[in-house]
Amino acid sequence: MPEGFEALWQRMEPYQHEINFLIFIPLFFILRSIILSKVKGVLKSNLRDNQLYPFILSLVNWGTFYAIVIYAIVYFRDTMLLGGTWFNVGSTPINTLSFIIPLLIIGLAVKFSGFVSQFS
Repeated sequence: MPEGFEALWQRMEPYQHEINFLIFIPLFFILRSIILSKVKGVLKSNLRDNQLYPFILSLVNWGTFYAIVIYAIVYFRDTMLLGGTWFNVGSTPINTLSFIIPLLIIGLAVKFSGFVSQFS
């Protein structure tokens, strides 16, 4: 490696986690764009009349949202905001994740139920 690049890399070492986080979030959106372009290519005939396209679009959008939220939760799970214990119920620690995870599960169940009822 060139010496200037190596020095820059060493100075950025304390920020590797932030750089990693900022690189992967756009990758989720790039993957979403690729998936949607492939779906449009497959369903290009009568795209407006096709009832499958809104279903797939919504599914990909929700998948992107959940991928980013789960990635952020996994990435920040050891911070005080997400991983810190608020209180204990018996021997079970209650933290922020104890509230976020059920909300994600309920939201996913409601969305999936809407998909099934709308397209069945």
